[in-house]
Amino acid sequence: MILLQPDWDLWLGCAAMRPFSSQAKGGIVPWNWRACSNFSIAGPYNEWLTLGAVAYHFDGKLEWDSAKWRFTNNNQANDYLKPVCRKGWELKL
Repeated sequence: MILLQPDWDLWLGCAAMRPFSSQAKGGIVPWNWRACSNFSIAGPYNEWLTLGAVAYHFDGKLEWDSAKWRFTNNNQANDYLKPVCRKGWELKL
């Protein structure tokens, strides 16, 4: 029987909020504070997920401008990128 040993440094990094809060504040994360999902992975993944959710509602090709965070050929698709909230629940972006 082979017993797998957990990577305790990774487990401790995930259990604590230190890596997340340090990266969110733009600080330097020490080598032993490994984050389970750093922002360089989570950011593009979130963009990809959002694009898939919007593309589900439209037929045809949607052209995406990543720098401006908008579709260049479909203004109706851009409406899905910003939340619509009821009165009193608006978000101040």
